[in-house]
Amino acid sequence: MAAGRRLRGGASGPRAAARGAGGDGAGAARPGRDARRLPVPDGGADAVLLLGPLYNLADRADRLRALGEARRAVRPGGVVAAATINRYAAVLDTVNLGTYLEERQREAARAAAADGVMLSPRRGFTAYFHHPDEVAAEFAEAGLTVAHRPG
Repeated sequence: MAAGRRLRGGASGPRAAARGAGGDGAGAARPGRDARRLPVPDGGADAVLLLGPLYNLADRADRLRALGEARRAVRPGGVVAAATINRYAAVLDTVNLGTYLEERQREAARAAAADGVMLSPRRGFTAYFHHPDEVAAEFAEAGLTVAHRPG
């Protein structure tokens, strides 16, 4: 990392926010940070990495709020990079793990493929799995431009 630069990490989503605030540090995720309310001034970041919020926030309005907050926090010409989970990941994962034949797993995977909302029957979490075309649309609605979308 270049001299004078600080790296801040943060977890996001309702569960992370419920765990409480954490301190700053290089490279470590900080529980309690919420991507919908980043603790940086307008344009105060060279880059914003959203490695969790877009699948940890099942509600579209919350995802748009996180993307809008990333746009606010990044400097003009800066980069916002985000990770999403593919809409069909649950089907592929349950087939790979051999659990697709279990009715509860199959139903959850099919529901996630249909509407993107994954309600894990085993682990009790809720996540959002994007259809590939939704990612660019959510970025655009939040005022961001998609420069690259991996296939």
